[in-house]
Amino acid sequence: MHLKSLELKDFKSFQGTHHFEFPTHPGLYCLTGSNKLEPELGANGTGKSTFFDSIYWCLYGKTLRGLRASDTRFWGSEGDSSVSIRTEVHGTEYNISRVWNPNSLKISGKQVKQEDVDKLIGLNAEAFKHSIIMGQFNPMFFDLPSISKLSLVSEVLGLDKWTDLSERCRKKSSELSKEKIKESERLAGVNGRVEELYTALSRSMELAEQYTSDRSNRLEAFDIEIERLDRKLFHAKQTLEEFMDQKAETEGLLASIGQEVEECDVQHNVYQRKLVGFHNSLYELKIKIENAVFQVGIFDSLEADVKCYICEQNVESTH
Repeated sequence: MHLKSLELKDFKSFQGTHHFEFPTHPGLYCLTGSNKLEPELGANGTGKSTFFDSIYWCLYGKTLRGLRASDTRFWGSEGDSSVSIRTEVHGTEYNISRVWNPNSLKISGKQVKQEDVDKLIGLNAEAFKHSIIMGQFNPMFFDLPSISKLSLVSEVLGLDKWTDLSERCRKKSSELSKEKIKESERLAGVNGRVEELYTALSRSMELAEQYTSDRSNRLEAFDIEIERLDRKLFHAKQTLEEFMDQKAETEGLLASIGQEVEECDVQHNVYQRKLVGFHNSLYELKIKIENAVFQVGIFDSLEADVKCYICEQNVESTH
């Protein structure tokens, strides 16, 4: 932690607002003062202790002597009292401010709790008081009991932090070990699955090769069959062309036969009419013949020297 500035407002013996800048370069600095009200006191009563008290109060909410917050207000002031510290921690600048009446604790404008300040500084109040600021009326480190010394050294050096980190690491290691076992089991399952998939893949590759071989054989057979069908189709086309030629000839012949049939029909009709006329003539002739035969029979039955029944002439037997 690197303190950069300090601002006090109505804090103990400091009336009004006072701003202090800390040196930026490392070194040994001496804080003194001049008591103008009581020059015979020299640097006493100039507010040096209050200066350090303000830092401690801003960070931890109490003075090095353990005064209450209400006792930190400037005598006679009725408003609030406040202290602000601008500091740099691990390369990042923060502004820590504490106000009394009303009570407020902020880090860079954000309301926080005391635990947040302790975490940011890295020291609790007792460790800070014995390692950073040694109060004028507080027991020195070597005057502390052994257990307090051990606790203070552990806090300042962060030994508890390493113990906590060690415990956290142990728990994390245990969790990681359990997680490792789970992952190992999961990995074993994955490996088993991979083996199954590899077996399935090998089988699939064999089937693919078999399929490729069968496919090649089938394609070859298809090519042969296609060639055979092409030849058959070629012959079929030739046969069809011949058939079409024959069809054309047949159609021409049929057309010729049709004409001849029409002519035959015409001749048939003519012959039919002639035949009907012939039958009629034949029928008439038959009647005439029958009539003549009848008449001849009559003539044959006539006696000599008789008259013809038609012309009434005398008919001799030699007639």
